[in-house]
Amino acid sequence: MAPAHFGWSFPRNKLLFMRIEAVAVSIVAVLIFFVAIAQTDLLIALSSTLGFILLYTIVSFIILNIRRPHEEYHVKSGNLHIIRKTRFSQKSAKIPLKGVKRHKFDKLFLGGYVLAGKKRHSLFFNTISELKKFEKEIKKHMKG
Repeated sequence: MAPAHFGWSFPRNKLLFMRIEAVAVSIVAVLIFFVAIAQTDLLIALSSTLGFILLYTIVSFIILNIRRPHEEYHVKSGNLHIIRKTRFSQKSAKIPLKGVKRHKFDKLFLGGYVLAGKKRHSLFFNTISELKKFEKEIKKHMKG
């Protein structure tokens, strides 16, 4: 059996919010709406909620364009190569899949981590198929 060679990059396209970020912002917006409606009227509650969402979106867009984060993941020869780039820096890590002590993946929010040695490496995926393919590969190496 030939060794698996595959990889993915994150974000693949211009992504304004990650799934978990969108859920968190939605929960805070609902809380703002209910607190504002309890203290004032409907118009002020709606305007404060929309103001929060607009302000958060603008700040997030500005920070995203300043930093320009990008991550690349490559699995080859039983190793996971991670390259994390921003506009100002680049970091890389090479993790042997046999050295992974623990891993956890979230199929709803398309993220996860691997624990190798004493270091935790966060992983981000664009699609569920990328996550499943990597999960299958890591389980194969952890067993054998």
